[in-house]
Amino acid sequence: MIKRYCERRFDKRNAPTIGLDYGSIRTNVRNGNESMSVHINFYDFSGTKDYLDVRNEFYLDVSGVLLVYDVGNQRSFDTLDMWLKEAKLNGMFKTPNVSIILCANKIDTLQRLVSQKTGAEYAKRNKFDAYFEVSAMDGTNVDAMFQSLFESALALK
Repeated sequence: MIKRYCERRFDKRNAPTIGLDYGSIRTNVRNGNESMSVHINFYDFSGTKDYLDVRNEFYLDVSGVLLVYDVGNQRSFDTLDMWLKEAKLNGMFKTPNVSIILCANKIDTLQRLVSQKTGAEYAKRNKFDAYFEVSAMDGTNVDAMFQSLFESALALK
C-alpha cells in the first residue's frame, strides 16, 4: 500500500517485509476548513519475532496506524488482537493521540475468507477511527484511506 500511495505502482512480487520498509511523501491534508501541506513518513515493519526490537522503537512516536489484514487470509485477521496487545505493551497508547484505521486489503481476491461485516464490526468494537476495504493491487480506496488516516491523526494533534 505504501508503494501504491507514494509511488503510484504495485509490486507484483508481493514479498513479505524484511525488517523495515519505508516510504515518504509530501501531500495536502484537510484540517477543518483549511488544507495543509504535510510531510508523511511511512514505516512498514516485519511481523516476525526477529524484528520485535525494531518495531518497539517506533510505537511511542506514532501518530497514525493502519492495522492491515488480508481478506483472503483468516489468520491475518485473527492476529489483529496480538498486534494491538504488542502495541499497548510497548507504549503506543500512553497518549490518546493515535489515530487507528482498520484496513481490509486484497478485496480483489477471488477467495474472500473475512467478510466486510466481520471487519467493520471489529473496527467498531475497538473504536477505531475508520474501516476501509482496499486493493493495493488496483488502487481501490487506497488514497481515500490514507487521506482519512492523515486527517484523523492531524485532528488529534
